[in-house]
Amino acid sequence: MIDPTPETVRAYAAHMLAVHGGTLRSKATAPEMRAIAKGLALLGITPEAAFLSSFVTTIGASIYVPFTLGEADPTWALWDQISVIAHECRHLAQRRRLGLRYEYDYLTSGARRAALEAEAFSVDAELTHWRHGRLPIEWAAARAESLRSYGIRDLDIAVCARHISIVVHSANSGLVLSPEARTAINWLEAHAPELAAR
Repeated sequence: MIDPTPETVRAYAAHMLAVHGGTLRSKATAPEMRAIAKGLALLGITPEAAFLSSFVTTIGASIYVPFTLGEADPTWALWDQISVIAHECRHLAQRRRLGLRYEYDYLTSGARRAALEAEAFSVDAELTHWRHGRLPIEWAAARAESLRSYGIRDLDIAVCARHISIVVHSANSGLVLSPEARTAINWLEAHAPELAAR
């Protein structure tokens, strides 16, 4: 399978951020991210070091990334960077829809956090289908299971898995329902069609 080039990743990110109204920021250099990391650890949501190194975080219109865009590293391959930008663009849309309620819900309710992530994982499913072809239904369960590190309860993980599995079925039928995945796929088809499953 062909990997995206650094130039493709950077151009794609610029397009997605322009369309969806976001700004990319380095998580490593943002003091507010260190403060949030401490708070999330105290709330028992996620360990401080994991939050700073493994998670992309969207607050307002800012997307904080723990990688250098267009540079692959052991945690963030170039395709993973493409996928997570689309995922975070869904969070930008959630923020526009909910206002400050987005951050409040995300921080105070595991069930709401799971629901918000399930929506964003729907974008991942549609984009992953474009990249790899038919998705196994187990993909949905694995994505939902990853929320365990977000302090999510078993019941909410099960609900999230069900939501994602429905999207996997629709993606396998050729449907792309999320605006963020549609924007991403349209750009990739025009500029990097070699990355798609054929």
